[in-house]
Amino acid sequence: MNITPALDFIEDNYMNKFPVDRLAELCHMSPTHFRRCFQSVMHTTPLTYLNTIRIMNACNLLRNTNHTILTISVMTGFSTLSNFNRLFNQMMKVPPKEYRMQTLRGRKPGEIPSIIEYAGWLEPDESPHMGNQE
Repeated sequence: MNITPALDFIEDNYMNKFPVDRLAELCHMSPTHFRRCFQSVMHTTPLTYLNTIRIMNACNLLRNTNHTILTISVMTGFSTLSNFNRLFNQMMKVPPKEYRMQTLRGRKPGEIPSIIEYAGWLEPDESPHMGNQE
């Protein structure tokens, strides 16, 4: 079960729309088998993983740019601002605007919530590329 090509593709193309079938093709699997393998290795679905990558990149943009939240939502592949706000708040436990304000107030990086804490799919000291590959 090598899903590394799919993980690499997601990380390189998170801002675009693409079907799960494309990820399955990259891994030389049927879509059904790919979903099972992905779930087994990552302990989450491909869509949840994609959204996690999108939110991680949004956090980086919120911390390091002056782009509007709407621009960041588009840059990270969300089709609507409301969907971006809902998922960001769900994963980070604060709205994007508050997250940006916390970083601007000079909070130390350890005080700002990390998406890894909320994602649930990454074990400590485990790279998402390693997984349970056979």
